[in-house]
Amino acid sequence: MILSVCFLIFVVICAMLKTVPSMVWVVWCWCQLKDPDRLRPFYTLEKERKRIDSGKLKCDVRYYAQRVGLECDEMQIETEDGFILTIHHIVDRSPDAIETKSTAPLGTWVLISGKYPVLLLHGLMQSTGAFCVNDENSIAFFLCKSGYDVWLGNNRGYFKPQHKFLKPSNPKFWAWNLRQMGCLDIPALVSFVCGETGRKKVRSHKSSRLHLFAII
Repeated sequence: MILSVCFLIFVVICAMLKTVPSMVWVVWCWCQLKDPDRLRPFYTLEKERKRIDSGKLKCDVRYYAQRVGLECDEMQIETEDGFILTIHHIVDRSPDAIETKSTAPLGTWVLISGKYPVLLLHGLMQSTGAFCVNDENSIAFFLCKSGYDVWLGNNRGYFKPQHKFLKPSNPKFWAWNLRQMGCLDIPALVSFVCGETGRKKVRSHKSSRLHLFAII
């Protein structure tokens, strides 16, 4: 007991000693009427972004696509167990849009007819909005403007959950786990993109590895 208390006191003292220089620096900057954060990396960029009125967050990918001059088509697909998944297709219909961007087998990049499809899948407790809320720096919009055919897939945990027969108020609606998300949701999304694009393969990025481990 005594050793535990002594160790805790030692940790607190070390933390305080490590904090003192930072506190002194902040007080010194305030006395000089200067911003104590001015030496931070990307300080200038952060100041510029604070001036931008980004507005309130909206649960609408189409809104964020329009902010950067793109369009978003929203479609729905059904899984084997009846869940309705929402998938977004980011499209650049501007006159100066890149018409072709594709790839040969892995490791060999070439330009062939038609944009190569890229499927972005979000992580747990997220939605496709995770790839779109950073305006021009969003990965979905960057890939689209770089000439790729971008698709954003939502799993059954999307903020608008739907089922062919069940309602969210029904306990059976929530009787699923990561295995269903990996073995049913991802194949349904990949198959849909392949069918829409006429491709046999699609490159995919998954923010959460748990779903992929469930497939394995």
